[in-house]
Amino acid sequence: MDSITPVVVDTDVISFIFKDHPLAPAYQAILAGRSLTVSLITLAEIEYGMEAKNWGTRRRELMGRFLSRFKPLLPDIDTANQWARIKSGVSEAMPVVGDFAAVWRTCPPLVKGEKTNQIAEALKLLLGH
Repeated sequence: MDSITPVVVDTDVISFIFKDHPLAPAYQAILAGRSLTVSLITLAEIEYGMEAKNWGTRRRELMGRFLSRFKPLLPDIDTANQWARIKSGVSEAMPVVGDFAAVWRTCPPLVKGEKTNQIAEALKLLLGH
């Protein structure tokens, strides 16, 4: 991946970095100098976690400032259509993939004009199938 390609950062990675987990430095090195994005699902998972653990105002504000370095990937009709085509193709090719949402949110953002079957092939490689 080059430094121009935006990186979609997963919930776990955000959590590791925010909490200064022992894995944080490794992820920080990978993400350094790159454009960082975050999916709507990840934002919802973070909000859920803060709500479920009853975070106070100060800690929520810290997370808000931390998240400001990430550009949200907001859903649109093209993304929904791409997701449906990829999920369909992957589900047919690899019925063992149970949590497609997890796979989707960790994939790089789709490039306009890129063929869906190429993305599905990349997912197969990523998942080792």
